[in-house]
Amino acid sequence: MIEQPYPSVTEVDSARPEAKNKLDAYFQITARGSTQRQELVAGVTTFMAMVYAVFVVPGMLGKAGFDTSAVFVAVCLTTAFGSLLMGVWAKLPIAIGCAISLTAFMAFGLVLGQGLSPAVALGAVFLMGIVFTAISVTGVRSWILRNLPAGVAHGAGIGIGLFLLLIASNEVGLVVKNSGAGLPVTLGKITSFPVVMSVLGLAAIFGLERAACRAASCW
Repeated sequence: MIEQPYPSVTEVDSARPEAKNKLDAYFQITARGSTQRQELVAGVTTFMAMVYAVFVVPGMLGKAGFDTSAVFVAVCLTTAFGSLLMGVWAKLPIAIGCAISLTAFMAFGLVLGQGLSPAVALGAVFLMGIVFTAISVTGVRSWILRNLPAGVAHGAGIGIGLFLLLIASNEVGLVVKNSGAGLPVTLGKITSFPVVMSVLGLAAIFGLERAACRAASCW
């Protein structure tokens, strides 16, 4: 059996579509099968889907005693710097933002739930960042993701989503704390305007996702 030689670098480069301009050549937009218009629309859609964090994160941490103005500036700076680093330096169409799940856990679980001070909670987040950076640089994170059972990975994502849904439902009054015996939460006033609009918005998102609408997350 005669083995076919691998194509040379020159042959691979010649097979790629020719870049239209310097911007196209730098980000390899055409070479990756995309267009500048498509990337622009994707960028605007991603921004619209993420910009809510600028208001949600300060709101969450503000209830736990954090300075909302400082948190607002921190969210804007970290998101802008991380996204620019991924796009300009790594040349990857990936946006970086604050983890809403970890924000909710720190605000409602650690500070309000466990009684930790905001300073101690921020120290824990800083140490977590060091650990996450170490396992990413050393390749441990990739090893964990490769060997993590699919059921555990999917279950963790679903659990985080339900946790955020519970917090959001409490914010609009769909569920409230149960002061009596039984479950820790109970239904609130489901006919109130915030609850009705939230349910309709959630139904619209589900419907758009079902219809494979690319802009469903913008809702």
